[in-house]
Amino acid sequence: HVLRIVNSGVSTVTFNSYFKFPSGASPALPTASGAISLISFTVHTQGRVGVASVFLAGASVNFS
Repeated sequence: HVLRIVNSGVSTVTFNSYFKFPSGASPALPTASGAISLISFTVHTQGRVGVASVFLAGASVNFS
């Protein structure tokens, strides 16, 4: 899956602990109006009783 985020005005995006990025930390997305970011992720495990969902993710930020 790929999320395309195009800022209109000031934007703030946060990620919960279900998203696992290679660096171990969420990317710092740009906040400026017009900035474009791509977040891609693959569902590693789907949430079920006693097991949280896990999304293996990557980011390409600030295409503006």
